[in-house]
Parts: sequence; structure tokens; C-alpha cells
Amino acid sequence: MKDVSLYESFLTELRKKIPQGAKLTNTLVDMLYIEREAVYRRLRGEVPFTFVEVMTVAKELGISLDNLTETDTCKSRPFQLKLVEYANPLDADFRMMQDFVEIFACAENEPDWEAGFSTNTLPKSFCYYYPGITRFYLFKWLYQYSNVDSVKPFREMVISDRLAKIQQDFYMGCGVLDPLFIFSIIWCFTIW
Repeated sequence: MKDVSLYESFLTELRKKIPQGAKLTNTLVDMLYIEREAVYRRLRGEVPFTFVEVMTVAKELGISLDNLTETDTCKSRPFQLKLVEYANPLDADFRMMQDFVEIFACAENEPDWEAGFSTNTLPKSFCYYYPGITRFYLFKWLYQYSNVDSVKPFREMVISDRLAKIQQDFYMGCGVLDPLFIFSIIWCFTIW
């Protein structure tokens, strides 16, 4: 087995798919909605791609993450990661959210269950209690992870009744548990 990290394998595969440096940079800028300098830092390995960015690039360019890990295909099972679309959810997205909530509902009768969340943002269970913060996260999600063709102002962000109900169920389900939160929030301020 080669002594190459998964991240280096991912960068190598990216460069195989699009060998021209400028074209690769432009493709990633358009695909990830990030600045050109941010792409350069990622390609140089100074800043890692986030998991969502890796997933987005792998999906769009047809890169198999299984092949990057050099797993034995006879012993592996296919896994498809479906990112939930929070800003414009479909029925499948609502089902995925509801399935997640039902896992927490099972904890009500199990005294030994624990839940742990590791996050660099405010936990969802906290945000769901405040509709304004939830709208902000939906707005952020819309522009970071959704394919948007037009600009939608924040004032037009609306939480659907179905989504609000699922969020309320999730919040109530987390209340049954004694969750542990690990925060890693970094605040950056620029003084002009």
C-alpha cells in the first residue's frame, strides 16, 4: 500500500480529470462558489477542502472516493451520500430529515443512549428554537450548497410548515437526551 494520504490522492485525481491548471481552478471556482485564491490554497494543500466540497467535486467530476481509499471492492459495500437540500427540500429530503428525527425518538425509552455533536457552528438544535437564526442558516445553505440561478433576498427566506414541524420534533428529541456539544467556533474581526 502506498504511503499517500487520501487528501493527496484526491488532489492527484483532480489533476488527472482536468490537467490544465487554469481550467481546473476556474472549474472549482464555478463549482464551489468560492474565490480563486481560496481554490489556490486548497490545491496547494494549505487549506483542506471541506467534506461537502470534496463530495460536490467528486459528484460533478465523477471521482470515486472508494477508489481513492484503495479498498478491496469484494469486501466493501456501496455507499451513496445524499446531502439534504434544506433550502428547497423535496419529499426525499423531508423523508431523510424525518428518519433522522425518528432515531432520536427511539432514545426516549433507552436510558443509556447519548448523543454527541461536534461542530464549528451553532448546533442545529439551538438554531431550531430561533426562527430568525434558522432562516439565516437556510439562506447561507442556499448559496453555499444549492445550485442557485438567481439571487433570493434574505427577507424572502421562509421556513415551510413541514420543515418547521420536523425541526420542532428534532429539538424535542434532543431534549430527551443529554447531548454533549463540542464547539470550535472561531470569530474573525477585521478592523478598518
